[in-house]
Amino acid sequence: MKNIFFARLLPLFLCFFGALQLNAQHAEPDHICGIGHDHETLSKLKQPLSAPLRAPADASKSSSISVDIQPGYGSNLYYHPVAAYNSGQADKAQISVQLIVWNFEDYDVDMSTVEFEYTQNGAQKKHTFSVGQTIPSGMGWAFQNGRDYHKIGDVIYIDAPIPANITINVGFGYPTQDYSRTMTLVPYDQAFDLPFKAYDLAHNELWESASTHGGGAQVFGYDMGVEGWSNGSWSKYKPGKTGTANADYRCWGKPIYAMADGIVVESRNDRPDNSAPGI
Repeated sequence: MKNIFFARLLPLFLCFFGALQLNAQHAEPDHICGIGHDHETLSKLKQPLSAPLRAPADASKSSSISVDIQPGYGSNLYYHPVAAYNSGQADKAQISVQLIVWNFEDYDVDMSTVEFEYTQNGAQKKHTFSVGQTIPSGMGWAFQNGRDYHKIGDVIYIDAPIPANITINVGFGYPTQDYSRTMTLVPYDQAFDLPFKAYDLAHNELWESASTHGGGAQVFGYDMGVEGWSNGSWSKYKPGKTGTANADYRCWGKPIYAMADGIVVESRNDRPDNSAPGI
């Protein structure tokens, strides 16, 4: 199979899909024709400060520590709106934040914790992550509450009603002052076309998906597969097949379509098919 990856579009593939029910959490769709590639959670990134960086005006209580927050713009922090896992649950906000902490001090700084606080239905809620990272002087380090492939991991799920604000606290060892910033939670609802067409499906088939692809820039990426109703149940395999061969899967050979207009800057057609599923 010639794998097709939308690595640049997946971080933006955070949209409501109308009639298509996209599960929020545990579903593991057929990944024989999965869209996506990043299997690693971005947790550490060290980079020398080769040029002066302009810290945000309210970046920190300390003028010598700068914290960049993504996915954010101004005072807004964007979350991924996702459907409930089942009919008994509420819709959810999926929150994964990358913090890049730059140390402008003339000494090494100890980063101890990252904490997310919010108020929901009058109750104060908190998610705390231990870090234990020393950031050398003149260096930056990145933290993300991400996940491994197909896991919930450290991603924060908040049930509706979604709180208006969230506070991000970063704890440091003495003498560095702690960092705190409150941001407005905003849904990312930019829509793209679906990467498939209904007329490519066989009778009683549908596309299904879960936003649990992996970590890093693809933490909100969807893995998609095809299931069909056969003999009283849903199956990702074609009738009479068991999944031992690639062609046993309903999604095998289904066309994938661009989700938006664009310019192809590179293409490759030299990747061999996996000899069998899971290899």
